[in-house]
Amino acid sequence: MDPLENLFLTLFSQIEWMPVLVSTIVTFLIGWVWYSPVLFVKPWMNGLPSPMKWHAPMWMPMTAQLGATLLSAIIVNVLYTTGQTALLVLVTLTLMGFIKANGMYSGKTKTTISIETLYILVMVLVMVATNVLL
Repeated sequence: MDPLENLFLTLFSQIEWMPVLVSTIVTFLIGWVWYSPVLFVKPWMNGLPSPMKWHAPMWMPMTAQLGATLLSAIIVNVLYTTGQTALLVLVTLTLMGFIKANGMYSGKTKTTISIETLYILVMVLVMVATNVLL
């Protein structure tokens, strides 16, 4: 068997799909609320660089966000179910660090960067809680 094929078979055999799908949907919906007038849209938008250089149709970033959320849910599920909590913390901190660095490079305010990095933390915590409950 090809080593790459073996890697994918091993990886996908460890995934528990119910917590992955539930946590993907729940955290995606939390993102809608997080970046809505109910919570943080105003302070978040005020801290974005202006003028924005590229205005994508809304379906493009939403599709990218959904895909990234699904991949995050898979990573959380595999690390949680295999007992690799320390690695899960390291991956979460790494994601938050990339979000922060990207925000700093692109000229976002500290408030906007905080809103974005805290969303990653909330997302991972909800994904872990979903894995614990399901």
